Amino acid sequence: LRTMWLVLVTYPLATLLLARAQNACIGHSTFRSPVNSDIEVVCGSQTLDLQILLCPIYFNGYNESLLSLNSVHSNHLCKGTADWSVDPPVVRFNFSITEEGISACSSTLTVTQEAGTGLFSDFSHVEYINIAGMVCSKDPGTGAITYHQEVMYSFSCRYPLLYLVNNTQMSVLNCLLTHDSYCIQ
Repeated sequence: LRTMWLVLVTYPLATLLLARAQNACIGHSTFRSPVNSDIEVVCGSQTLDLQILLCPIYFNGYNESLLSLNSVHSNHLCKGTADWSVDPPVVRFNFSITEEGISACSSTLTVTQEAGTGLFSDFSHVEYINIAGMVCSKDPGTGAITYHQEVMYSFSCRYPLLYLVNNTQMSVLNCLLTHDSYCIQ
C-alpha cells in the first residue's frame, strides 16, 4: 500500500518536472490566459501576416499544431509555424492577398463603399476591401465533453480597392516587362 501511494505521488510530480523541462513557456511572463492583445496583424502589400503569443496557447492546454486559420485544420497551408527563437515565443501565420490565398483557408473578403477621407477626400465614393478571419484551436479530445477553453483570435485588414488594383497592375506589368514565364500573380 505504501509503495502504491509513493508511485501515485511521484508519477505526477515527475510528469510535471518533465513538462517544465520541455516547455519553455512555463515560468515565462506570458504563460497566462489568452487576451485579445496577444495577436499582431500586419496588413502587407502582398501578404497578410499574423503573429500570436505562443505561451498563452500552451497555458490553455493547446499547442501550435492545434491552431489553424478559420478552423481549417485539414489544410497544411492554414497552419501556423512556431518560432521559439524570439522572446516571447510566437506562432506565425501568413497568406497572400490573392483570391487563392484568401479562399484557401476560408477567410472572408467583403467590399464596401464609403465617402472618401484623408488621401481619398477628393473622391465621393471609395471602395474598400476587408479581409477577415480567425485563428481557432482544435480540441485534442475526441469526446463531446471538453476540459479546454477554446482559443480564438480575430483578425482583419482593410485596403482601399484602388490600392489593391494598382498593386496588382504593377505586379503584372513587372512580369510583362521582364518576360518572366514563371511570374505568377
